[in-house]
Amino acid sequence: MIKVRRIGSVMFLLALLSVAGSMANPGQTQKVAWISPEEMSAKYVISKRPIIVDVYTTWCYYCKVMDNSTWQNDSVVNYLRDKFYTVKIDAESKEPFLWMGEKFEYIPKYKLNQLAIKLLQGNIVYPSTVIIPENGEPEVISGAFSASEMEMLFKYYGDKWNETVTPESFQKKFRGNWK
Repeated sequence: MIKVRRIGSVMFLLALLSVAGSMANPGQTQKVAWISPEEMSAKYVISKRPIIVDVYTTWCYYCKVMDNSTWQNDSVVNYLRDKFYTVKIDAESKEPFLWMGEKFEYIPKYKLNQLAIKLLQGNIVYPSTVIIPENGEPEVISGAFSASEMEMLFKYYGDKWNETVTPESFQKKFRGNWK
């Protein structure tokens, strides 16, 4: 009986430590705070900053991979919150989007929303991350990438290096630290 109690106590302590450990690190469940195109448009009029758009579909496996990894990474979440407006759009949304005063409708023939076509510049790939600098042309990054793979791009635009340094020069000097 003593052994059973002891094993039970050890199991209880391990369970307790596991719960305490997860409570001590609440950042693991942090996610990017996505806003709608309409919300972003309203905020952008008041205060300009670069924009990140996650273009996804509900059926896309790699979109879900990014949702469960990259878009929950503490470094990504904190950095994007401070530097970008973050917008998430379902490319196949049948609901119209209002983007910078322009209305974008669903096109049944293509099973796509016009905003996805515009943002992806006609190259429809999921997932795609679109980075729109304050001053400059949108950059479309097609595919699923980890936080460490996205760090250089996010910092290039988020810290506005794109306004003074070429991507090649920035890449030569860049030393990432996101995991």
